[in-house]
Amino acid sequence: MKEKFLLHFRAHWASLVAKAFADYGSLTRDERVWINTQSLSGQVDNGGLMSYDYNVGADYKQETIEDLQWLGFPEWAGLLIRIDGLFPGGQPSKDIEERNQVIATWPAG
Repeated sequence: MKEKFLLHFRAHWASLVAKAFADYGSLTRDERVWINTQSLSGQVDNGGLMSYDYNVGADYKQETIEDLQWLGFPEWAGLLIRIDGLFPGGQPSKDIEERNQVIATWPAG
């Protein structure tokens, strides 16, 4: 079997991203898991765990938590849940602007 790399899936990924932006609710379970975990991974790689909440991937944070648990990564899900505790009522807004307004009030460092 020929070894595959992420680059081999670029066309599939582009199609999946377009589908997610058009109608997130139409994603299959596998597609949703791929979108959510890739979004989380990309944000963490580009700025740390907090950068996830700054960006649009966190619009679907609850689904991402479910997907991480489904994949067998309860520790990662737990980290996201702990960060949620920093938001009013322990629940970040699904609206990126509202989330960023709350995050801006947190002390630095």
